[in-house]
Amino acid sequence: MVESEKTALIMSILVPQTTWLATGGKQNFKHEMLWTICEQDVAVYPDADALDNWSRKIEELNHEHGYRFFIPDWYREKCTTEAIAKKMDIADMMLV
Repeated sequence: MVESEKTALIMSILVPQTTWLATGGKQNFKHEMLWTICEQDVAVYPDADALDNWSRKIEELNHEHGYRFFIPDWYREKCTTEAIAKKMDIADMMLV
């Protein structure tokens, strides 16, 4: 899962064996928008500048609503100070 539809589209070309979903905005990463995938294991790739915010939201959603969201460790490592400053997303990181 990513934030923007553009990122989901690019990633579906780069990694076609994965189903890519987009929230359509940082503010849409919430139970009211995501409840239909509550029972799925879902890797989440927030924009680098939203990593801390979405990490807290993942803890809340997993604990309060039973989601199984996670951010892969390798992706956390890619969210460097530079990536945060440039507001990079996973597609930006993969294309650099």
